[in-house]
Amino acid sequence: MTPIALGVICDLESASGDRRSASFSLLEFAVMDDGTRLTLHTDRGWGETINTTGGRDAVRRLDMWAHTTIDTLVQTIRSVLIPDEFEPPDDHDWGRLVELFAVHGVTTSRDDLRRLPFSVQFTKAILTKLPPEEAARSTVPIDWMADG
Repeated sequence: MTPIALGVICDLESASGDRRSASFSLLEFAVMDDGTRLTLHTDRGWGETINTTGGRDAVRRLDMWAHTTIDTLVQTIRSVLIPDEFEPPDDHDWGRLVELFAVHGVTTSRDDLRRLPFSVQFTKAILTKLPPEEAARSTVPIDWMADG
């Protein structure tokens, strides 16, 4: 088996009823040449909370989803997946991915992985929270490795 594409699925782990906070989980995967999807890891994620210094009415008006965009989510996903000590051209923890493939009996290299297409996917749980114009953008291919 050989990887032909890489990707990450971002899911909503939990969200507050007042729409002020949410927790996200990430599942990084590979699409293999036989059509199967291989889960590489599920140990990353983050939480967000929107705060205010205003009174009670200001708190009720805050809605983190009204301020969340596909671009901000992708940027956060990059930050979560890429350790701080990595800088271009090491724009991902390729060594860690090579090790994760080896656990599954797949031999590959950093250079091979770096050349593969990478997609960012969002679950329905996230898309239904986003403003409609942002949810519609989730079907547009995202070059998550591009500077931005």
